[in-house]
Amino acid sequence: MSNKLTSDYQNVEGTKISLIPPNGFTKAVNFLGFQEEASGSSIMVLNIPGPFSETSKGITKENLLSTGVQMISDDQILLNGLPALLVQGKQSAYGNIYTKYILIFGTEKETIMINGVFPEHLTKLSGDIKKCLLSTYYEAEKQVNILETVEYTIEVTGTKLKFAVNMSNSLIYTVDGCQQSQMTRHL
Repeated sequence: MSNKLTSDYQNVEGTKISLIPPNGFTKAVNFLGFQEEASGSSIMVLNIPGPFSETSKGITKENLLSTGVQMISDDQILLNGLPALLVQGKQSAYGNIYTKYILIFGTEKETIMINGVFPEHLTKLSGDIKKCLLSTYYEAEKQVNILETVEYTIEVTGTKLKFAVNMSNSLIYTVDGCQQSQMTRHL
């Protein structure tokens, strides 16, 4: 599938991703993406340091199960010319069962993971959220200032630390400012 950027798209601030969110979804407050507060549904965009060819190896039935996600299906697709995985699963949290769609794709420089989650009993949202994820438009060369997406700062003056990456609204600093490839091993 090949998506074209239109006026229906909304950029996820601080990312190279634009999506067409389902009706009723608004910009998320505590993460990068969209949410529907009334139903407890969300669409979260994560930028994962490391090549897709490596991070995608961690998306297995066993690894997902170890995080509490029971895989229902996984499909290899082509999204705007990039290899991608679309996984559907179920997860229990806060006394409820949630359906989860995970879209993961990327390049040899970065991996993008988009999680669409909704209460299992809201079956109408299944098609809407899946359609949203498949609407993904990725601007590989877009320059973003990810420090603007968080409402806090970390003072590193006088240290050797340099900013490396923002992952799930967490600012990660390293001595060399490089993204740590060990992070991708934990997916």
